[in-house]
Amino acid sequence: MATAFIHLLPESFIRFQSECLTGGWHSYRAYGGLFCMSASFALQPVELTATSSLEAIAKINVGVNGLHTEEKGQIGLDTKEQIRSDGFLENDERVRNVSTFILELGITLHSAIIGITLGTIDRETFNTLLVALVFHQFFEGIALGTRINDLNSQSLVNPIIMDNLFSVMTPIGVAIGMGD
Repeated sequence: MATAFIHLLPESFIRFQSECLTGGWHSYRAYGGLFCMSASFALQPVELTATSSLEAIAKINVGVNGLHTEEKGQIGLDTKEQIRSDGFLENDERVRNVSTFILELGITLHSAIIGITLGTIDRETFNTLLVALVFHQFFEGIALGTRINDLNSQSLVNPIIMDNLFSVMTPIGVAIGMGD
């Protein structure tokens, strides 16, 4: 959050005032803040859905592992604490899959924004930013690749789609940035 609000948000206000953008983009000075706020609001349902899924997984694990309360079908406070302390949420493969897909979503959107930035930047700072982004994307790709490898997929379809999606998002962002 600090990186987004301290480094990226002020930069976005500057970029939206670029001469390369058409007149419609100059009619409202707070597009950077608008997109930041919209992204924050859009992440809320994603997080809510993921959390609900994790709670459903925990309930399944409670039934499978015999952690029942007196009232059948309801999970009491003590049981929820037991779920957390037994580490069900950290070790369950389904939980890792959900968190990996959420990570993929965040990184691909981030990569597109990086590409847009690279496509709209002036020539003087292009080389410096390109070198920094190559290293940034390299380490981000290693981290994402490690998580994708841990998915234990039965087929190669999901990992290939996820890897290719990460690989093409920055160039797509550059094309968007240069096209406008």
